[in-house]
Amino acid sequence: MIDFVLQRSFLEAFVVIGVAVIVIGIYWRIIFIGGAALAFFVIVANHTSEVEVKPNAQAAQAAQVIQPKKEIIKEVIISALEKPVDPRRAEYVRDCVGYGFDNQWCKDNWDGKLEKEE
Repeated sequence: MIDFVLQRSFLEAFVVIGVAVIVIGIYWRIIFIGGAALAFFVIVANHTSEVEVKPNAQAAQAAQVIQPKKEIIKEVIISALEKPVDPRRAEYVRDCVGYGFDNQWCKDNWDGKLEKEE
């Protein structure tokens, strides 16, 4: 029996087991918390939802409210593209306002609306 206790492999195993017991005895709380955190992250990472996700009613209503605004913007852009704008008009309106006339009057004068009304 003494021969077995004095063998090198037994003494090495005894030292390794002793060190492991001491480390686990001192740090068992940290090891437990780390293992629990690891298990939590593994469970959360592998989770698959079996519940069918329904669209939010408020988001659907908001999309319906926004839709007419997009159509109005498209109409304004299309109407602006259909009417040719003379590049000299902005310069004329700026100079006209600079002389003290009203901005709308200057635009109407350029467009020829004032002549049509008289």
